[in-house]
Amino acid sequence: MIEKNASMSEQNILIDNIPENIATLAIEPWAEEIAIKQGDKVYVVGFSPIANARLQLEFTKNSLIIYAWQGSTLTIRLNEKTLETASKVIEAI
Repeated sequence: MIEKNASMSEQNILIDNIPENIATLAIEPWAEEIAIKQGDKVYVVGFSPIANARLQLEFTKNSLIIYAWQGSTLTIRLNEKTLETASKVIEAI
C-alpha cells in the first residue's frame, strides 16, 4: 500500500461523452490524442507529489483538451480499458 502525505495530489475525472461533436481527447503536455465516440466513458486519474494541483479542461469545436500539472502522471481508461499512454509513465514537464 502506498502511503500518501499532505503534499501529494490525486485528481479523478469522468468524461461521459454524450454530445456527438466531441471526437478527440487531447492529453497535454504529452501531445497524445485519443479518438472518442458518442457514448464512450473516459476515466482520467492524475497523480503527483505536488500538493493541491489540478487538471485543466478546455473544450474546442470538436475536442476536449486535458492539461496536466508539472510532475504528474495520468492513467486513462476508455470504457473500462486502461490505455497504454506516455502520460501513464512519463511525468509532465
